[in-house]
Amino acid sequence: MKFTGEIAVGATRDAVFAKLQDIHFFASCIEGVRDLTPRDDKCFDAVLETKVAYMTFRFKVAVELTEVTPPEVIVAKIEGAPMGLVGRLTATSATRLVDAGDGTTKILYEIDTALTGKLGSIGQPVLKAKAREMEKQFAKNLSAAFAGTTQGGRMKPFELAEPRSLQDALALLNTDDPSVRAFGGCTALMLMMKTGVFQPTCLVSLRGVEPQHAAIQSDGGVLRIGALATLTAIGGSTMVRKAAPVITHAMQTLSNVRVRNVATLGGHLAHGDPHMDLPPVMIALDAELTAVSVKSVRTLAVADLFTGYYETALAKNELISEVRIPSQAGRRSAYIKCTTRTADDWPALGIAVSFATDGKVIQDARVVVSAATEKAVRLRDAEAVLNGATISDVVLARAGEAAAAEAEVVGDARGSAAYKREMLRVYAARAVKQALAA
Repeated sequence: MKFTGEIAVGATRDAVFAKLQDIHFFASCIEGVRDLTPRDDKCFDAVLETKVAYMTFRFKVAVELTEVTPPEVIVAKIEGAPMGLVGRLTATSATRLVDAGDGTTKILYEIDTALTGKLGSIGQPVLKAKAREMEKQFAKNLSAAFAGTTQGGRMKPFELAEPRSLQDALALLNTDDPSVRAFGGCTALMLMMKTGVFQPTCLVSLRGVEPQHAAIQSDGGVLRIGALATLTAIGGSTMVRKAAPVITHAMQTLSNVRVRNVATLGGHLAHGDPHMDLPPVMIALDAELTAVSVKSVRTLAVADLFTGYYETALAKNELISEVRIPSQAGRRSAYIKCTTRTADDWPALGIAVSFATDGKVIQDARVVVSAATEKAVRLRDAEAVLNGATISDVVLARAGEAAAAEAEVVGDARGSAAYKREMLRVYAARAVKQALAA
């Protein structure tokens, strides 16, 4: 597995380089590091404890700095083994520091990891999701460790651009600078900025562009929703309620009213968070979107938007301009989410279903799972069980078993993989029953 990324910190390159060479400082930024023991100025041993899915592993690792070029490059080799298990962890980490000016340094990193033995058999999606989780936490800890990044809880200054047209906004995004970012409601992006995970040089507000990009319309049975429509506007739209009542139902427990008042549909989808409520619903409804840039306009099925954990198929200079939902005449749909805390919390499991039926036989079924997986994804095996079948408790139970067997479930703070898989088995059948009763 290979991971790349960058972190911006409020300190000079020399200061950042000196800190990263301090193994005690570096280890303090990694969750779960214990018993740090230096062997010399370039090698040290440690114990790393981490939870992967429902299993807790303790690794005995050895780290060697193989290349140190002040104040720019640090390359490290990591080797280790899980304590009490057969397996091996090997990784290389290459870090490059770039002076971004104004007392700021960009840390560009590339990590290449390999796992063998029982660890390697856990499954790449599970391991990738865990690695991404650790990567984000490391970035957060590292950013917070430099006083200049979020001094006194304050975010670093940045430029705010407020274009009056979508084309002007796209022109501002047509840059190689990854710290330039567009926003609609800024609900998710603001959290990343406050914790120091993302430090922009420029934010492009979409609030002032043409109002048609927030419009909700019905066109020949097709429901067209502008990407800048707020979740509150969508939840309260009679047009949406008539064309796709499952969306209206999902909005009732989607986050809270403060978030829904400013969050937009485009940002909700583009953020790529697997815990979001609308991605599985939109996929079940066979929705498509328009992605625009300065030079291109393309259509993309929402089912093809999500490529991984917090990853989408959108280019850096692309924005979602509209989402279209085809006529749902003759179809029934439902969305159920299971939360382990409050009703409006992030779900441990989300499942959306949609199908055509005469009340007895199910046709063209779509079953989509989210939150329990690294991205919202259709469950084709469960759909195959339902398609052409006469509705019965036996068929629904078989569909639940197929869903639980097919999904590549990932555990997190809201539930272990085993717990989520059992919930999926039960809730898949419940979702179909709820759609039939709609």
